[in-house]
Amino acid sequence: MGVVVHSPGQPGMDGFALNAVFPQISPLSSLGEVIIEGYKSYKEQVKTEDFSPKVNCVVGANGSGKSNFFHAIRFVISDLFHNLRSEERQALLHEGAGHQVLSAFVEIVFDNSDNRMPVKC
Repeated sequence: MGVVVHSPGQPGMDGFALNAVFPQISPLSSLGEVIIEGYKSYKEQVKTEDFSPKVNCVVGANGSGKSNFFHAIRFVISDLFHNLRSEERQALLHEGAGHQVLSAFVEIVFDNSDNRMPVKC
């Protein structure tokens, strides 16, 4: 896939500002990386680089998977996907050419080195 996370300003690329799409991740600087495999347009594993503590954008050509990148993050942080029917779960799997994808995962790694998010052990 041709989706890249970077600071804004690359000409000729469509993009979304992460801070505008996910204001509920507060602060977004704690987002470390996103790993996606088998989910919608991401057949092979894709792993983002570390996110900037300032501004991040997801950019890529039309049809490269930008919206599915954000959908994958919503899949993890939202309660909307807890009670999906079998056919709705199946629709989340990659449906491209080649061998059939039987499972998918989305992993979000948060940087909590500054203990911004309290964790009870």
